[in-house]
Amino acid sequence: GTVRLKGGDKAKALCKDAKDVMGKATTFVTDFKDQPAKLYTELSSTLVTQLDQLIDAQTKAALDTAQAKVNEALRMPPPGAGSAAPAGSAAPAAAGSAAPAAKKP
Repeated sequence: GTVRLKGGDKAKALCKDAKDVMGKATTFVTDFKDQPAKLYTELSSTLVTQLDQLIDAQTKAALDTAQAKVNEALRMPPPGAGSAAPAGSAAPAAAGSAAPAAKKP
């Protein structure tokens, strides 16, 4: 039901002020309840952005390291392609080795 106010203009003004204050208090409490969610959203968004940048930096560093290893591997001769002896250093055949061995009587 409706409450009938009895009293003068001061009482009515006081009730109106109380309504205004209660409305502002309700708005404050609603905003206050939303603050943790807003703070969480802002903080998590900032952290995600910073984490993405960090991951990008770490990924780039890993890719750079891998690329350096690939470049190093490409500069190396393939396994078995080289030897410790210089080219053309095979031992010459012994003199007269092409002649047949002498037969014993």
